Amino acid sequence: DQIKFANPNCLYIANEGILTNENNVLIADGNGGYTCENLVLDVTKPFRIPGTITTTNASAKKSVSEAGYATMVLPFEVSVPERVTAYKLTSVEGEKVMGEALANIPAGQPVLLKANAADYTFTATGATLATDQQPDGEGLLNGVYADDYAPAGSYVLQNQNGNVAFYKVQNADEQKVKQYTAYLLPESVQQANRLIFALGEDDVTDVEGVEVTAAAATVVEIYDLSGRQVNTPVKGINLMKMSDGTVKKVIVK
Repeated sequence: DQIKFANPNCLYIANEGILTNENNVLIADGNGGYTCENLVLDVTKPFRIPGTITTTNASAKKSVSEAGYATMVLPFEVSVPERVTAYKLTSVEGEKVMGEALANIPAGQPVLLKANAADYTFTATGATLATDQQPDGEGLLNGVYADDYAPAGSYVLQNQNGNVAFYKVQNADEQKVKQYTAYLLPESVQQANRLIFALGEDDVTDVEGVEVTAAAATVVEIYDLSGRQVNTPVKGINLMKMSDGTVKKVIVK
């Protein structure tokens, strides 16, 4: 119990049929790997994979602060919870970061999360984890599974005096990046000291890190053009019903 309290990501190896349904219990599969009924990852603590693990269910809890944004990368594919939008960042145009929304987050894909302040649980089924796997997703975000330093010239998500943006790292070994988060590394050298978000036609942060659209209104429901309600924006035209009664049209490329 003391070990578990120190790091909830501790894994326990047991014989088949003993504590199998408990969280983070590994059963040897006879081929050098393990099976796990319920893998629960605490993204605030270190996690080491002793070998290939095939899971029935996997989950990770991620906190989003009052800033409304966070970066994340996970070693297994997860669905995006309700009230959360996950973006793959694709390019930098001027001082703006462009991105596209994802319905599911692939294993190793770093994303920028947008959500109200709360704890959110990301779930997966039938995930496989390997000892040597590394974050290798597409886009401009570089994920880390262990604490690391962002390289000089990259950008780290920060809330500086209420201004939420990606801020430039001036020197190496200066800005630490926590495990299961990500830093932004543009394809070319950028002169801007910070980069703001341009994630959709109705989702742009200004220089103060506040949305240009009405800040008090939040997304209540999302529909595609066929009228089908969806949890996250889909590719194409989305109709977003806001808490103030208005409806916004958002195009996801």
